Amino acid sequence: MVDKRAIANEALYKKLEDSQEKFIRKLDFQKLYEENKAIVEEIGECSLSVCNTIEAMQDSDCMCIGLKITRTEGTIGDPSLLQIHDIYPTFMTIESFLQSAKFNLEENGLAHGAFKNDQGGDGAHLALGLGREDITGILPLYLF
Repeated sequence: MVDKRAIANEALYKKLEDSQEKFIRKLDFQKLYEENKAIVEEIGECSLSVCNTIEAMQDSDCMCIGLKITRTEGTIGDPSLLQIHDIYPTFMTIESFLQSAKFNLEENGLAHGAFKNDQGGDGAHLALGLGREDITGILPLYLF
């Protein structure tokens, strides 16, 4: 089901990606940093890539906050079934989370936590938080 959606949306994804690249080329990152210095410094750097919010934006990435989530199989068709159990004060970029998730899934196929009520849900982690929290999802931050 997910593969079908991905294939059907490939043209739209490419169009959005091109639009994003054009927009990013127009940004004055130094000015953006100066205008939002307090927020950038408060959030700090990604715990994995060591990029701040502005540096992440320059790489077409964004800063996210870590979550502990569970999901059922029906979540693919109905995202409202996703349950957020905890929000961790660990900030990381999407790319860093995806790289960590890929690594952890190669090491342990159930690192994502399986589905609710399946085995493997406890101790699941796709990334580790600063306090060694098990992060199984992220939420992008839309800051400025």
